Amino acid sequence: MRAAIYLRLSKEDKQESIENQRALLRKYANDHGFSVVKEYTDEAISGLTDTRPGFAKMMEDARKGHFDVILAKNQSRFSRNFLHIEQYLHRELPHLNIRFIGVTDGVDTGKINNIAVRRSGKKTRQIYALVNEWYCQEISENVREILHQKVLSGEFIGSSAPFGYQKSSENPHKLILKEPEASIVRELFEAYAAGTSVKELVKHCQQKAYPSPDAKAGWSSRSIYRILANECYTGKIVQGKTRTVSYKNQARIQIPPEEWIRIAHVHEPIISEEMFFFVQEKKHMRFTE
Repeated sequence: MRAAIYLRLSKEDKQESIENQRALLRKYANDHGFSVVKEYTDEAISGLTDTRPGFAKMMEDARKGHFDVILAKNQSRFSRNFLHIEQYLHRELPHLNIRFIGVTDGVDTGKINNIAVRRSGKKTRQIYALVNEWYCQEISENVREILHQKVLSGEFIGSSAPFGYQKSSENPHKLILKEPEASIVRELFEAYAAGTSVKELVKHCQQKAYPSPDAKAGWSSRSIYRILANECYTGKIVQGKTRTVSYKNQARIQIPPEEWIRIAHVHEPIISEEMFFFVQEKKHMRFTE
């Protein structure tokens, strides 16, 4: 029987590895007479979503009849989403006559020798799916609370520092000045406040060959405006501008500015608050002229 093995790790998996999963599944296949013809892998991707490259390719090949059985370490590696378990394990894969086996949890959609066993197996898989969803929800809520407390304490939790700053080597949650970028930021604010247009600032930065926030795109009106609008340069941490829709939907939504979290005096400012708000007023006046 032709087998596909599916390997997945989420960002939270610390005691797991793709290599261990692969060794387990290939041994199981060999011991049970399956011939592994396909292997699909997703790393650092949640099992709550089905928009995983490896998973999507596996389902595409399943519809083409490339294999007869899918092997995964357990059901949660395949999916942690109750609706997806219903959609794929209980509907589409049986329709395609493809069996699913979770090696360590005993899930096997091929155990259909009688109605009682079939119903019992389906209920077990549904219970596993619900437990897996609850686990993901709890992890998500715990992580969100930890990050929220870090923000309230003035720790920087962004993936990259704003232009003009860098993360401290001693504390990655603290910003320190980075030169010459910090001086460029200060120059941009002062020049704009003195009446220089954004278009002129772009040309000036290009002529001076200043390092830019985006090394590939270079200087543009967009990059200048983003710098001039960043309150971080006054020494504040401004975070909580977006959030995910839910633990199941990782799409991000914008939060109104009045709800952003602002913590003052957490790193060395590049400009004064007076300069920042003067520039904001000047931008507003230019846009409304």
